[in-house]
Amino acid sequence: MVKWFHIWNYKELAMKITQYPDIPIFDKIDEVMSLISLHPTGISAIDLLKETGYPRTTLYRILYQLEKKGYLTLNQMTRLYFLGPKLLYLRSSDIEQHSILQNCASPFLIQLAYKINQTVKLSVRVGFSSEVLCHTGSSESLLTHLRVGTIYPLHAGAASKILLSTLTDREMRLYFSMNTVAYTSSTITALNVMEQEFEQIKEQGFALDNGEYIANIGGIAVPITDKNEHIIAAASIAFHIKEMEKNQAYITDLKETAAEISAAFRSLLEGRTTNI
Repeated sequence: MVKWFHIWNYKELAMKITQYPDIPIFDKIDEVMSLISLHPTGISAIDLLKETGYPRTTLYRILYQLEKKGYLTLNQMTRLYFLGPKLLYLRSSDIEQHSILQNCASPFLIQLAYKINQTVKLSVRVGFSSEVLCHTGSSESLLTHLRVGTIYPLHAGAASKILLSTLTDREMRLYFSMNTVAYTSSTITALNVMEQEFEQIKEQGFALDNGEYIANIGGIAVPITDKNEHIIAAASIAFHIKEMEKNQAYITDLKETAAEISAAFRSLLEGRTTNI
């Protein structure tokens, strides 16, 4: 027994597991679920067949099992597939985390917006989109359309690119295969170019927006992280593209604010865990 445990200790077992090849059926399920999450108004099996290129019997077997176990819902009238109740239940934990994050971030965002007289917002990733969780603007705000819940694409904008970097390699390939739109001449639509952008963001600790979503609006963003240093949100500042030369001063202020939000979020979560 001792010899067996010596061979199969946890560390060695973990190393062996990481060497195993991917299981094809799980890859297929992952792609199907990702595609359905991209279509909140539903998607048909025929369209899924076109998107995936899977054999009909394989796709229908996957759909049947996912629906049976509650991960998908099939509208019997329209024959469209949606994310099911089991996934929506899991999503509720994200909503709770976002609520905590919103409460933690708001005071710091207000303080920063007042200091620099610019629009400041906090964004989170929801599926394959970036969503505004909270924001505050100066009296001269450029983003008069900005609202809590506003959705942005993941490949255009400083905050969006930070959130995009949290996708898995497979999700990233899928995202860039879904006809990424060039909103301006500065929008990055090629995966290899975006990967170079990620390297720069990682090295600098911040992302820049050179008018990628709206031509005359630029911005900077920094990540908000949890206790494991995983990116859970992005704090960003928007300003007129002509003010880009001021971004170095903004970066310092924004990094300090992001660190305060991250610390407050971790502290609050630890307090909740201790009280349970």
